[in-house]
Amino acid sequence: PVSSGRWVPALEFENLRPGGKPSDTPLPDYLKPFQEFNTPIAERIRQSDDTRFWLRQHLRAGGLKHPGYGHAFTKWWDLYSKTNPEYFALNKYGQREPELYDDPKGKKPEWSARDKMFVKICPSNEGVAEQILGNWKKAGMPQKINVCMNDMNFGFCRCEKCMELDGHKTGDFPDTHVRGVTDRYVYLANKIAREARRLRPDAEVVMYAYDEALMPPRFQKVEENVLVGVVPTSLELTEIESLFDGWRKAGARKFAMRPN
Repeated sequence: PVSSGRWVPALEFENLRPGGKPSDTPLPDYLKPFQEFNTPIAERIRQSDDTRFWLRQHLRAGGLKHPGYGHAFTKWWDLYSKTNPEYFALNKYGQREPELYDDPKGKKPEWSARDKMFVKICPSNEGVAEQILGNWKKAGMPQKINVCMNDMNFGFCRCEKCMELDGHKTGDFPDTHVRGVTDRYVYLANKIAREARRLRPDAEVVMYAYDEALMPPRFQKVEENVLVGVVPTSLELTEIESLFDGWRKAGARKFAMRPN
């Protein structure tokens, strides 16, 4: 019979990452012998468009409201390194600069785009929070504020306050990268969340539970308007449940999950 109904999905958002938009860049040298297997660019664009159309059609039930995550500080080095070097992590060489993964000199004549993209901020620095909030206000105070840490598991700040927030001592990890940095990033997210909520009651701050900040905080409690984007590397159900339970006990109430 003809009828009507209404259903509200439990998830605000779900998506499958479709991959990058194809480009017609030349093949690198090591692939040139296999040129005959290279699908023509027009066909690759068609396939890409079809994939995106399929995702829009079939994932509509889960909503298309993106949770607003993504590495938040990838452009900060170009924007602020000359005017505000204190915004950046104090690296293992004692400099507020990008930390190189395996270069004992720790310095380059010019930082690459990759170095800049992975640079870590100093979450305990008051100016960092003020800059984030200032940028947010200039953008018209949208509902979501992204404070997700930059990619890679090295280069985290070794300043006294950041280390103290995580329960570390200055001088810990002399020969390794800093581990277990969740609390410092929760501290930053909370600071932004409180002020943003005062200016816009429905504001949400989005942070990553990712890499060295994957595990729940030990000392900080998560503000109610912080959305935690959990990025697990294991999909074992018991591990996922334990991870989410730990974040809930720390006060987190809203989550996104993006398996890595």
